[in-house]
Amino acid sequence: MKKLFNNLAVLLAMAGGLSSCDKKAIPFMEFSLLEINCRWVHTELNSVIIINCNEMLKKHIECANDNYPDIDFSKHTLLLASGSTNSGIHRVNVGRLQQLSTNTYRLNIQVVLNESTMIGMWTVALIVSKLSSESEIELNVNIRN
Repeated sequence: MKKLFNNLAVLLAMAGGLSSCDKKAIPFMEFSLLEINCRWVHTELNSVIIINCNEMLKKHIECANDNYPDIDFSKHTLLLASGSTNSGIHRVNVGRLQQLSTNTYRLNIQVVLNESTMIGMWTVALIVSKLSSESEIELNVNIRN
């Protein structure tokens, strides 16, 4: 897990360099719980939660044996977005995170549905360079069949 975060700075720097022609695009890295024994809890549907410290992280994640992921919150912010649909979900694609003004951002998510009639729930976590806790992030969800 630490190797993942050691590489995060390099990935963010590379992504920043690639997006330099569009100064409003914010680089990010998707954060997954697949390799650790944790799950997201207390998410707010159709919104983005800004997590800037371990105490806040522990309010939104449950981990076996209290083995929480190690995120350097002095340099990074974890964005936790979630939502629901009226049918099943085939996949969720993270589009762009755009800076609209000093503390205002827009996160674009595309949700591709499947033919299931069960209500679908999705959660996406992103690691970004440190954002202010006062930031506002608009969630723009595009749902397609």
